[in-house]
Amino acid sequence: MLKAIPGGIVKLDFDKATEWLDSHWQGEQACPVCGKDVWGIHDEAVEIRPYSGGQLTVGGPIFPYLAVICMSCGNTMFFNALHAGLLEQPE
Repeated sequence: MLKAIPGGIVKLDFDKATEWLDSHWQGEQACPVCGKDVWGIHDEAVEIRPYSGGQLTVGGPIFPYLAVICMSCGNTMFFNALHAGLLEQPE
């Protein structure tokens, strides 16, 4: 399992991410936007922060995600990387 490093870009384990997706993504895997079923896994953890009117807030919560991208239209789904076991909870 990878540990988040403050200020550093965190690469996700592709095999572990694929295994987690395969065990959790049940049913139809077609993109809800374009109908294709060709997905790519972004190899770096991405973060989403609460919106604060366009200002960067210091000390606010950051949510790390695995990004899964439709290779046809770019529609992107985000899965919590901590919940998926792809990152350890930062201290």
